[in-house]
Amino acid sequence: MDISNCELDGPIPPELGNLKLLNTLFLHINLLSGPIPKELGNLTGLVNLDLSANALTGEIPFELINLQQLSLFNLFMNKLHGSIPDFIADYPDLKILGLWMNNFTGIIPEKLGQNEKLQELDLSSNKLTGTIPKHLCASKQLRILILLKNFLFGSIPEDLGTCLSLVRVRLGQNYLNGSIPNGFIYMPDLNLVELQNNYLSGTLSENGNTSSKPAKLGQLNLSNNQLSGSLPFSLSNFSSLQILSLGGNQFSGPIPTSIGQLSQALKIDLSQNFLSGEIPPEIGNCVHLTYLDLSQNNFSGSIPPRVSEIRILNYLNLSRNHLNETIPKSIGTMRSLTTADFSFNDLSGKLPESGQFAYFNATSFAGNPQLCGSLLNNPCNFTLITDPPGKSHGDFKLIFALGLLICSLVFAAAAIIKAKSFKKIGADSWKMTAFQKVEFSVANVLECVKDGNVIGRGGAGIVYHGKMPNGVEIAVKKLLGFGNNSHDHGF
Repeated sequence: MDISNCELDGPIPPELGNLKLLNTLFLHINLLSGPIPKELGNLTGLVNLDLSANALTGEIPFELINLQQLSLFNLFMNKLHGSIPDFIADYPDLKILGLWMNNFTGIIPEKLGQNEKLQELDLSSNKLTGTIPKHLCASKQLRILILLKNFLFGSIPEDLGTCLSLVRVRLGQNYLNGSIPNGFIYMPDLNLVELQNNYLSGTLSENGNTSSKPAKLGQLNLSNNQLSGSLPFSLSNFSSLQILSLGGNQFSGPIPTSIGQLSQALKIDLSQNFLSGEIPPEIGNCVHLTYLDLSQNNFSGSIPPRVSEIRILNYLNLSRNHLNETIPKSIGTMRSLTTADFSFNDLSGKLPESGQFAYFNATSFAGNPQLCGSLLNNPCNFTLITDPPGKSHGDFKLIFALGLLICSLVFAAAAIIKAKSFKKIGADSWKMTAFQKVEFSVANVLECVKDGNVIGRGGAGIVYHGKMPNGVEIAVKKLLGFGNNSHDHGF
């Protein structure tokens, strides 16, 4: 019986329990309300029961224990509460169980999966606690495991790391801890892994199975955990990967150059880690990227110009790193780029003003003191800022040489002036004219010309008493009025 999506309202008629030969009951996507009738437990031949997407309330009635042939059991998107009955785990043929988006509490039945038939399990968006049962993949047929948005804790069972049938795994937004099982993300048919917003720790292992076929993984979200170590080179195995979210962890070391092999990637988020080194130019090979966030790491070096080869990129965040040198002008040619953040780095030089740069605001470049441009209200000194490093180094050598030359000229001029000064002093010294032969020199006479030897003064000059080395006493008269350069000073 399929009366789904018929806008039915009101309670489910208990009389349906009288249809004992019914093997399928589809009442999903209606407006049904009230509790699940316990009379449905009389439908012992029921194989498929889908009451999802209604407004049902109450608990799962115990009488449903009699539905031992159930293969599909969907109650998702209702308002049911209480615990998930243990008898559901005992359904021998149960393949699909969907109880998501209700208010179920308590633990997940420990025996769930031991029937070796389980293929799809979705208990997300409830209030479940406890740990993930260890035997969910006992059937080796489990394809879909979705337990996100609960209060689950403990580690991810190691058996899931060898559950090769898995296609989709969503365990995010719980309280899971411990490490990710080895090989878990490299399983060949897995196309979606979401483990975000947990407390997972340890490293992300390399793919140890080199003989395995290429992974089909399309989305990998491990963000906001406590994962550490280097990014595995095996990420290049994910040639079909479209979303890579590893932000908010403790990864360190460089980005592997193999990231350029993620040619189908649409979003890469490596923000809020401890990654270092230079941004690999190979990231320009990810030509389908629309979102790239490398913010809040320890990246250094220059921004690779090859980023501009990602022609459809519309979000670029490189903020809060240690990137230096200038912002490549070619980024301005990226017409799809609507949001960009280069703030709090060590960038310098003139901020390009053409192309998309004209649409960014100043906050996108804050925290780069050496960056200049009209947008930043910080005019550029073109001579010092725009010259390439080699030319600046050559100019420094030239200025240094000119400085030495000028200093040499100054010292030479000072030496010439000083020499002329000595010459002047020599020209201004006294000259003695002897009118008869004497046996003493000018120096002997000058020794007598001192204030202590004055014996007379007159209008023509001053008379000094002196005694020569040979004992002869003399009188020396210094004539006044002969002090210019054109006359001798006589005595």
